[in-house]
Amino acid sequence: MEPLLVLIGGIVGGGLRISLTDLLPDLVFPYATLLINLGGAFLLPLWNNYWAFKFHCRPAVRKAVGVGGIGSFTTFSGITLDVGHLLLNQHYAGLAIYLLITIIGGVICAILGDQYSNSLRESEAI
Repeated sequence: MEPLLVLIGGIVGGGLRISLTDLLPDLVFPYATLLINLGGAFLLPLWNNYWAFKFHCRPAVRKAVGVGGIGSFTTFSGITLDVGHLLLNQHYAGLAIYLLITIIGGVICAILGDQYSNSLRESEAI
């Protein structure tokens, strides 16, 4: 049952990703992938550390949303595709900025999501 739930989560997360990508077209700089991945870096610890406990989710549901939903919403393959596109078009400054924001921003977003989830848990004592 767990793999099926993760698959369903993946379908939902992937669908959300493509919908947002269509709303935020990448002209020269891959804004959509950047925003999606930074958002996912914030949401995953928030889900794992707060919402899953608040709603008393079973481990299978926790994985379905975290691994399936948020995991398919964000993607490393999107980053590599964007890096290749920036390289092929010789946008070296954009590439450097993109990688720095993706890596450093992703870590910062994950830390912020973790801290925020911890503060929510403490305030609600769940």
